[in-house]
Amino acid sequence: GLSVGEYFIVDDSWNDFKVLAFGQTVRLLSFHILDLFSGYNVRRGYKPAITDERDIEQRLREREMIWLGVAHFSQTGYRADGTTIIAEKATATFPEWFEEILFNFQIPITVRRGPRGGGPGIAGLFTGPGGGNPRWKAPLESWFNLLRNRTDHILEFPGQTGSHSSGLPMLEGLSGLERDTKALLAAAHALPPERAELLQLGMLNFQDAIFALERITEVINFRTDHDLEGWRRCGHVVNEWRAAENLPWQPAQKLLELNGQAAAVAELLAANPKLKRERNLSPAEVFYAGADALKKIPLAVAAEIMSQIPPTPEETGCVVKRGVLEVRCREIDADEPLRYGLTRRDGRDVEEPLRTDEKFDVRVNGCDSSQVYLFHSDGSFAGVSRLYGRETRNEIQTTHRQFVQKRQWLAGLTEDARFAASRVTRADIARAENVSATMTPPERTAEEKREGRAAAADILAADAPEAAP
Repeated sequence: GLSVGEYFIVDDSWNDFKVLAFGQTVRLLSFHILDLFSGYNVRRGYKPAITDERDIEQRLREREMIWLGVAHFSQTGYRADGTTIIAEKATATFPEWFEEILFNFQIPITVRRGPRGGGPGIAGLFTGPGGGNPRWKAPLESWFNLLRNRTDHILEFPGQTGSHSSGLPMLEGLSGLERDTKALLAAAHALPPERAELLQLGMLNFQDAIFALERITEVINFRTDHDLEGWRRCGHVVNEWRAAENLPWQPAQKLLELNGQAAAVAELLAANPKLKRERNLSPAEVFYAGADALKKIPLAVAAEIMSQIPPTPEETGCVVKRGVLEVRCREIDADEPLRYGLTRRDGRDVEEPLRTDEKFDVRVNGCDSSQVYLFHSDGSFAGVSRLYGRETRNEIQTTHRQFVQKRQWLAGLTEDARFAASRVTRADIARAENVSATMTPPERTAEEKREGRAAAADILAADAPEAAP
């Protein structure tokens, strides 16, 4: 009785290995959205739990969950008949104002928040410990367990911390590995940058760890060797066949295309059970079969939600230089600023160029850096601007896209000048045509041309010297 997008479960999870982040060896925290009907892990975010200058470990905060929610509902969408978010009451949840904004825009997304700790206590006794109750979100907790089982390889994911779910203890050599890694990092400062990049460390950089986790997540999403609950009752299976054991499997519908050969193939399949099978659909196949029916929240709604996040100092008073905005976002890139331009698109889908020296307050979504949200100084929404120059690793495609954006930006800047100069240009053209018409003699008739040639011949004959006697 369920469908894709009817229930989304959100939660955070610690990964069972340490990574390198900003010169520290830290745990990597991830937060996820799972579609209940398909078991598909739709979207994820990651955060290294670094220690700040106050010696406080930075864990998941409200803004990271807002980033995840805006990215998800802007790109994946919600169910038109209603979507319910299953969340805890602790950190990995959406605040009430998030739900109120959606309600004000008549978007049918509601949040069901589960109990904290062990649930309600008996009179006279204490309640359970603080934090989320895993029984409220068992499908996603089960998915986390599967991910931990796929990331427990000490060579692929060094720095293993042990797993509470499997009972695997922390490796004895972890503390030594951390000391060695920190010493190498300190020594690397004395090396030239090109040599320091060649240094092989004992732990994954947190960005490399994210790529590895994303790869494994896709493998899990597309797996068919599973026993997910209710899969057969939901009809998430498909019948397949093949003409020989060394040929690839084909869906049963292909039998209908065989026409006269269908009977012969049916006899072949009946004689050899290895030529037919019933296969589980992967979570990804189930999700994408129904994802087209989901609706994305409008840009104005996403902007209204993002505007509620207090801006960082780097996001305040950003100035456009040569059509490009540079914004620093440590969660995405600690070294290089993000560059956005050369146009902005407002909530009415009208696009116009970013003009030099324009100033905006911005919001960068750490879970979707493909665009930045722009706001005027009074807080009103000014539009979004696309990421400029970092969308693809293919340099040819990137360069081509930049040239196209630059040409569009320049065309917008010169449009006003072309319009103002159009009357002058028309006057210049009319003047040139007048001069040309005045200076060019009118076209003569054929008779006038014959008479002109005869007159010219007479003149030449009169000017010729007389012949000698």
